[in-house]
Amino acid sequence: MTVRDNILTGNRTAIDINNSSGHTIRNNDITFNRTGLLFRNQTDNLTVVENKITNNWTMGILFLDASGGTNSPVQTALNSVFSNNNLSGNWYGQIVDRQSGGSLPTPGTTNLKNFSGNWYGSTAPVVSIANSAEPGYAAQIPVAYGGSATPPGGQPDILGRVGQFRLHTVSQRRDRHRCRDNYGSRNQRLPGRLLDPVGHAARRPE
Repeated sequence: MTVRDNILTGNRTAIDINNSSGHTIRNNDITFNRTGLLFRNQTDNLTVVENKITNNWTMGILFLDASGGTNSPVQTALNSVFSNNNLSGNWYGQIVDRQSGGSLPTPGTTNLKNFSGNWYGSTAPVVSIANSAEPGYAAQIPVAYGGSATPPGGQPDILGRVGQFRLHTVSQRRDRHRCRDNYGSRNQRLPGRLLDPVGHAARRPE
């Protein structure tokens, strides 16, 4: 299935993929939903590129463990590519990974997720192994829909088991269309800093 060239707004979850693989999500404006993209169970071989995933009331992208810690079905997004997306301004985190614990693979071993080549709203996105701390549904209704919730500010950008992500340390220069890498070497990693491809320019969706 391919989902492309849409504006998805005002939903509880803009796109929810559950135990289904091989899909493409391209060039969508996914904004002002409770959650942007939700993945649970086996969601392998996905292509998520050139999307604007911004200003969602909780997370831009959320990975859930829907197995209750049993890893049956497996909780993976293997051979998936999340690249050239604008992931910024989401209220409680740009990416949150809760696929860990119990019988799930140890973070950083077999359940890697490729998030190279995105814009995270900063040249130094904040990383935390903590879970996100968004309120429950009833308390998280934004002002635009009759509630009182507003962006809290100060949240980390990447939360949860960050060892699951394939993340590269770079310095970015933001202009209208591009996030450019200013590092000269490839695959350089430093703890606590991350996120963008090394060695080539990545298109920043508008």
